[in-house]
Amino acid sequence: MKHTHELCPHCDTEVKLQNKFKLQSCPSCKSPIMPCSICEDMRCDNCPLETPEYREKLIDAVMNTCYQDDDPKYEQSNRAYLETQTNMELSIKLNEYITAEL
Repeated sequence: MKHTHELCPHCDTEVKLQNKFKLQSCPSCKSPIMPCSICEDMRCDNCPLETPEYREKLIDAVMNTCYQDDDPKYEQSNRAYLETQTNMELSIKLNEYITAEL
């Protein structure tokens, strides 16, 4: 299987992904990632990273990484808060948490 290299926007790690233009998981931080370097469209206004499906996977990644089992009774309020954030803000939050753990 062919691979492509991407810089993960969540953990700033260069990772190897399948050479398929589909939503994948970063091998390093498990966050959703697209292999943008193989995009043929080159129009970011139609980017799959802005779909509701990607947004939901990004919120799930933040929930699973940042909140884990700390206090499950607040899970819905945490999710509600995250749903008010932009994808970029979610990515930054995830990246800050991951780099703080290193």
